Amino acid sequence: MTAPIPNDARVLVVDDNPARAADTAAALAPLGVAVRSAASLDEAADALDEGAAALAIVEARIGEGSARDLIQRLRSAAGQPLPAIVLDDAPADGEALMRLAGAGAVDRLQRPFAPELLAMKAAFVLGLGPVAPRAGEADDRAAQLLHLNELMVAGLIHDLRTPLMAINLSAEVALARTSEDAVRQAARRIRTSSQRMSRIFDHLLNLSRVSPGVERLGLARADLRQVAHAALDAARRIEPAARFEVTEQGEFDGVFDAALIGRTIEQLLATALAHVGPGDPVTLQLDGQHRDRLVLAVSIANVIPAEAQERLFVPGPKSAGREVPGLGLGLHEVDAYVRAHGGSVVGRSRTPEGTLFELLLPRDAAGRV
Repeated sequence: MTAPIPNDARVLVVDDNPARAADTAAALAPLGVAVRSAASLDEAADALDEGAAALAIVEARIGEGSARDLIQRLRSAAGQPLPAIVLDDAPADGEALMRLAGAGAVDRLQRPFAPELLAMKAAFVLGLGPVAPRAGEADDRAAQLLHLNELMVAGLIHDLRTPLMAINLSAEVALARTSEDAVRQAARRIRTSSQRMSRIFDHLLNLSRVSPGVERLGLARADLRQVAHAALDAARRIEPAARFEVTEQGEFDGVFDAALIGRTIEQLLATALAHVGPGDPVTLQLDGQHRDRLVLAVSIANVIPAEAQERLFVPGPKSAGREVPGLGLGLHEVDAYVRAHGGSVVGRSRTPEGTLFELLLPRDAAGRV
């Protein structure tokens, strides 16, 4: 386990651009660590003479020197291994990354990047020291790191969505411009797979968020299929004329709070019934093919109106004061029930996919698997 960051940890920022160095120091401010800036190797050596540093954050090029050479010289000046994070404006190939790692770089960030991401990476490096926290510091530090982790995961998911959107758009273009059966079949597979990946990103984002959730769970062995069919029976009693289509694959035994998960499924079905088109079915899919998790999906062909979505969903986390675009949405009325199990529930409603609610539940919420 990573130890808490010591209050007296020192970070050496080596950058010959004062404005850029100031931005780096500002990004580290939430960590509460001492930051010393140096514009040259000589200044960096003087700073190391004045006191040991726990981390160096090094610009990729200082004058004519490379980050690799600079890190090696800093380690020599420090007289001991000095982990370094390299900041660069340009991409690096595999060989360049290997050379940096060999010199002592533990990470590399390419601009532009969120300041919170640099703070998160620095926090993990600095947290390697076996330092005992003062009373109350551990909880504050853990809360701060969890928040930084949430921001980092949200940023990474956003970065992954950009190429995923390009893949999906390319599949749509292929479908529109070709009549070859083989090409159209491949494009449809790409489109389906990219939509599935997007839902996985939704779950990753939801799982990264931290909330109080439910304090007590009545964990016991149960069968998700039985719980789901009980919820279906309740929905049929409320809407006798409703149509349901059910598909099931795999085994559905697990350890979870059957009452809370039953309420969750009832709410998902009720929401779908409230927005399903006349004569259209509500589809319930149960997937028990995975060793570690159970998956349940409720879907309809209709798209829920935007004003209704604002009442049903809560937004994902925010970064730099604004909502992160393209992130998944969690159904807030049941979100706490599922996340208390270590699971996730996300919802999507848009053209042409329609509306889908997906529940991801650990097969054993007690953690015995």
